[in-house]
Amino acid sequence: MAQAVAGFTAPDARSRLDHLGTYTRTMPVTLERMFENALDWEHLPYVHATSFSGIECLEAGSWGWRARLDFGEQTSEIELRLYPEERRWITRTLAGERAGSEIWTHALVLDPEQLRVVVDFFLPNVPAEHRARVGQGYARQYRQLYDEDEAMMVERQRALALGGTTRSEIDLGPVADLPGVVERDGSRWRVVELDGALTAFDSRCPHLLGPLDDAPIADGVIRCPWHAYAFDLRSGRCLSGASCRMRPRPVALRDGRAWIVEAGGSNGG
Repeated sequence: MAQAVAGFTAPDARSRLDHLGTYTRTMPVTLERMFENALDWEHLPYVHATSFSGIECLEAGSWGWRARLDFGEQTSEIELRLYPEERRWITRTLAGERAGSEIWTHALVLDPEQLRVVVDFFLPNVPAEHRARVGQGYARQYRQLYDEDEAMMVERQRALALGGTTRSEIDLGPVADLPGVVERDGSRWRVVELDGALTAFDSRCPHLLGPLDDAPIADGVIRCPWHAYAFDLRSGRCLSGASCRMRPRPVALRDGRAWIVEAGGSNGG
């Protein structure tokens, strides 16, 4: 019996597909953010609203996820499996539109906050003369998806690096400048008018630190643009069923200035 070669990973027996080409790009993100993004099925119809119209998760875990994903009037069953040791994940279309396709993505770490992704596209039964054209279509789609994902990952890393304040009293500045967004000591607060008074809250979503600076508010409910989690700004409760909470704070007015009193810190991630 031949001796095993160190570092060799056995081929995946399920792959019998035509290679359509490779898309490569460098991104200013960490490997942790990249893996986090790959496993995050919830953001797909919101961050990528022009590509996906809905999603139903069938199962998910640290291994990856399987879901029904809507593309307008079409639906596909998609499976993503993460192989962290190989810094690779494989996305397979199990049923529906583009059934049988496989997309293999490898992440090459260039430095702690920069990596290169190499994305290979496979699809069965594509005539040789059409493969480059079909591959270009996949590459255009992935360029847009990664443009959107990169913005999300960079913003989340920035929010994590900022941390939050532990001061018990925070000066928000002149009342005349509010409502609005105020940065103080590494924290970013959004101040809104609610029930005839000013209320302040961390402008990062307590779920995964999505930006709430411009998130719409209706009837005292704010919705995060990344995963569409909704929060009641009166109680802080998540109305989408998650355990995370916001921490809205009343704003006190003194001598023409606005203050958060006993803020007790900002949201976690």
